[in-house]
Amino acid sequence: MGYQQSIIEPGSGPTGDLFPSKAPEHGDQWHDLVRVFLDGARTAAAMGQTPERLALELEPGVTLADELNCVAVHNAYHFGKIVALRQRIGAWPPSAAPDGS
Repeated sequence: MGYQQSIIEPGSGPTGDLFPSKAPEHGDQWHDLVRVFLDGARTAAAMGQTPERLALELEPGVTLADELNCVAVHNAYHFGKIVALRQRIGAWPPSAAPDGS
């Protein structure tokens, strides 16, 4: 999550580790982490909607498009790991929420 945030909000993320140092103690903490991640993913997707912005060079030889591509690949890797672990413990696919979502 910290990696994604460091790209979409340079300089505003936490210092030190880019990930939580321990597991959430309560369900609310987990849901907060998920919310921050999904908000960041939406922000990253919105950043990629303007060709001129994608071409913006963030540092020599590195465009915003390059950075957003790295974020997408990074997140896809970790999502795949989560799915594989959940499949292994019999928790995938997830059950539907009561509201059908």
